[in-house]
Amino acid sequence: VPNHTALRFFCSSSAMGTRFNDSFWGTEFTATFGFDSLSSRMKDAKHVCDDFVAFCKQRATIEEQYGKALIKLGRTPPSAQEIGTLRAAWESMHSETEAMGTLHVRLAQQILDEIERPAREFRDKQRDQRKRTEDTVKKAQKYKAERYDKNIKCKKAYEQRCREADKVDEELMKNGPTLPPKDLDKLKARAKKGRAAQEAADQAYQEAVRQLDDARLLWETAMERCCIQFQQLEEERIDYMRKAMWHTTNVVSAGCVLDDEKCENVRATLEKCSVEKDIQEFINQKMTGFDRPAPVEYESFYNNGSGGGSS
Repeated sequence: VPNHTALRFFCSSSAMGTRFNDSFWGTEFTATFGFDSLSSRMKDAKHVCDDFVAFCKQRATIEEQYGKALIKLGRTPPSAQEIGTLRAAWESMHSETEAMGTLHVRLAQQILDEIERPAREFRDKQRDQRKRTEDTVKKAQKYKAERYDKNIKCKKAYEQRCREADKVDEELMKNGPTLPPKDLDKLKARAKKGRAAQEAADQAYQEAVRQLDDARLLWETAMERCCIQFQQLEEERIDYMRKAMWHTTNVVSAGCVLDDEKCENVRATLEKCSVEKDIQEFINQKMTGFDRPAPVEYESFYNNGSGGGSS
C-alpha cells in the first residue's frame, strides 16, 4: 500500500525548490506579498550585519579597556622588599602582565581593522545594491497598479458603451418600423453614434489591456531580477558572516595563545624559584653573626668583695 502522506510531502517539497525566483510569486495580479517577504528578509539581514558590526566594536572596546588595565597593573612597581629568585618571578609577572596588556590593545585594533571595518563596508555595499533593486521593482509595481486601474476604468466604460449601443439597437429594431421618418432618422443617428462610441471604447479597452500586459511583463522582469539579485546577496552575506565569525574566533584564539605564552614565561621563572636559595640569600645579605649571646650568670653580692660584713 503506497504511503500517500509521504508522497504528498515529496511532491510538495520538490515543487518548492531552493531558488527565490521559484518561490516568491502569487496569482493575485496586483499583490506584492512575494516582494514584501523578500524585502523584509533583506532588511532583517542588514540588521544582523548591524549587530555583528556593533558586536565587533564592543569586543574591541572591551579588549582595549582590558589591555590598558593590564598595562597599568603591570607597570605598578613590584615590592622592593622581595629578594632572590622569587623577586625575579614577581618582576616577571609584572612585565608579562604589561606585555599581555599590550597584546590585548593590539588585538582590539586588529578586530577593528580586519573584521569590523570590512564588515561595515560589506553591509553598506549590500544595502546600496538592495535599495537600487527595490526601487526598480517598486516603480514597476506602481506602474503595473496604475495600468491595472486604468484597465478597470476602460473595461467599465467599454461595457457601458456596449449596453448603451445595444439598448438603442433594440429600440430601433422594436420601434423603427412604426416611427415617423424624422424620428426614425434621429434614432438611427443615435444608434450610429452609440456604435461609434462603443467601438472607440472597445479600442481604448484593448489598448489598456495591451499596456497592462506590457506593464506586467516589465514588472515580471524586474521581479525576476530582484529574486536573483536578492538570493545572490543573501548567499554572499551568509558566506561572509560565517567567514567573518570564523576569523573573529581565530583572532581571539590566537590572542589566547599569546596570553598563554606570556603566562608560560612567568611559569619558567617560577620553576627557577628555590626556597633554599632565597633563604640563603637573605642570610647572606642580612646575617648578623654566628655567635649567640652568653648567658647572664648570677653574681652574689657577697662574693665579689663589695658587700659589707665583720672583719
